[in-house]
Amino acid sequence: MSRAASWPRLDGERVLFVALLLLHLVPIWSVAHVPSQDGPSHLANAAVLRHYRNPALPVLRQYYELNPSLAPNWLGHLLLAALLLVATPPVAEKLLLSGAVLLLPLAARRALAAVAPEARFLAVLAFPLTYTYFLHMGFHNFVLSQGLLLLVLGYTIRHAGGLGPREAVTLGALTLLLYLAHPVSLVAAWLGLGVLTLAFAPGDLAGTERPAWRAAGPRVALVLTALAPSLLLTAAFLSPLALRRLPGPPPGARAARLLRLEALVSFRDTEVWLWTAIGALFALLLLVRVAARLRRPGLDHGDGLAALALAYLGLYLLAPEGLSFNVPTSPAPAVVGSGLVDRLALFPFFALLLWLGSHPFGAWPRRAIQVAGAALAGLLLGVHLATYVDLNRYLDEFLSGEALIEPNRTLLPLVFSARGHTPDGRLLAARIGVFRHAAGYLAAGRGVVDLDNYEATVGVFPTRFRPALNPFVHIGRGANVEAEPPGVEFLGYHARTGGQVDYVLVWNVRPEQREDPATREIGRQLAAAYELIHASRPHGLMQLYRRRSAAG
Repeated sequence: MSRAASWPRLDGERVLFVALLLLHLVPIWSVAHVPSQDGPSHLANAAVLRHYRNPALPVLRQYYELNPSLAPNWLGHLLLAALLLVATPPVAEKLLLSGAVLLLPLAARRALAAVAPEARFLAVLAFPLTYTYFLHMGFHNFVLSQGLLLLVLGYTIRHAGGLGPREAVTLGALTLLLYLAHPVSLVAAWLGLGVLTLAFAPGDLAGTERPAWRAAGPRVALVLTALAPSLLLTAAFLSPLALRRLPGPPPGARAARLLRLEALVSFRDTEVWLWTAIGALFALLLLVRVAARLRRPGLDHGDGLAALALAYLGLYLLAPEGLSFNVPTSPAPAVVGSGLVDRLALFPFFALLLWLGSHPFGAWPRRAIQVAGAALAGLLLGVHLATYVDLNRYLDEFLSGEALIEPNRTLLPLVFSARGHTPDGRLLAARIGVFRHAAGYLAAGRGVVDLDNYEATVGVFPTRFRPALNPFVHIGRGANVEAEPPGVEFLGYHARTGGQVDYVLVWNVRPEQREDPATREIGRQLAAAYELIHASRPHGLMQLYRRRSAAG
């Protein structure tokens, strides 16, 4: 065989796919920080894991304890902690986000190849589903779990007709990873495995009309064996929590929201038009697929995937909005799967994408789908990149006092506008609280304790505040640490707990908040014991204060 013949043929579909992969890394690496709400908190808690035994940072052990239970929400933190061994905090976050953004289309392409090798071209439709509300909320674990879910579904489809012990072990490992990533996607994987095992799987129906359930017994046993570790871990985690359902919108309202993909809008109201266009493209392809299916009598080799899409749609329409439970160390109930309905909105589209893969599209429709998918993905990237650049100017201002914060100290961020307002009153982000937990970057970079570390209060992350020092209990009144304006009493924190508030960061006090009693109380406490050491430029939106006894 010649050297040239040993290389894979670079057809247009593969070139487009690789180009889109590279293009989707551009927004991450073009700015100092990818704007998100919870991402900085994940990074800060990963840094706690990384440096917990560091003798130079005893403050971490003073305020935090490690969570002894293996909660289903740790994968992103563990990966970030590992990346912090070799990279700075901003670079570690970028590496994790790069992996998450690439995983989804790569997993979609692999799953589509399992449906039919010629269906790989449809993976272009996964690209518009990468930079979504969930990534910008900083839901690292959930974003990673989406790609893992597609890997599970693709692997199940590939081995639908020949599942054996070896394949069961692989499925077990993938579902364990999903357990560490996110429980919502794990439940979706269980449901998908059940549907694809019991319904008409592609591998069972190629060239035959026998129903898969007649030969499903051994496969069901193997699948249950594969799922046993993740099922047992989930049961052990949930059993003591006394979960309560949170009511959500009715199915009709959910269906209308799904068609417009409103759940995926992040920063600008103008994004609605793009997400509506993406939803319309999927709706058009759904009509094409349904029409083709109605023309064929009897069984179709994609019927199992149609059943999966219907199962995910039913899950979206009927699931509760979320689940809450009480946490002994927190003044407010924690919530599992808050915004659960929105998280479930993507799963019907994933299943629809796989079902579309069972349809033999002609040459012109294939090209049209590729052009439309790539164009919508590119437009969405352009909108997000412009937003990233705009928001980074204000994030730079928020973080501008970093070098003045001494390591091994505590920092109380008081955020008066989580979504951000410009000096002339313009709202910076429609739905994402970009500045809510931005102090996590300071905590990770300087080795300090973020006293607004919400993750350390809810019991489902790797770190927890020690109850005797929990600032949400001893500084905030209820959940008012994150109110706007914050309701806090930090001056007496040391007398009450033995802890200390070394630095206070004040962000974006709006004119209408200045005369609020909570704002005036914060000013009184700062004047009594703190000195202003930095005011940000050019807008003066951030002020950094240091406790006078901590000076020098």
